Amino acid sequence: MIPLSKGGEDINDNIAISCKTCNVNIKGRWNPACESTSENPTRQELISIVREYGIKRRTQMLSDICLFRQIVFAK
Repeated sequence: MIPLSKGGEDINDNIAISCKTCNVNIKGRWNPACESTSENPTRQELISIVREYGIKRRTQMLSDICLFRQIVFAK
């Protein structure tokens, strides 16, 4: 959801469960509302944006790992 440091509110609707990676690496650094096309995105819109962001990051990380393995284990 929207971090307090990025203008988010201290209310229950602004709380979300996240994995350790997202909580440590993304928390407070990225505002999902900036990715929205609407001025006041709904909670569901924010959740969708965060999920898409997570999928993109995970896909990129896996791609980087595959490339690294190819370089290291190339014969």
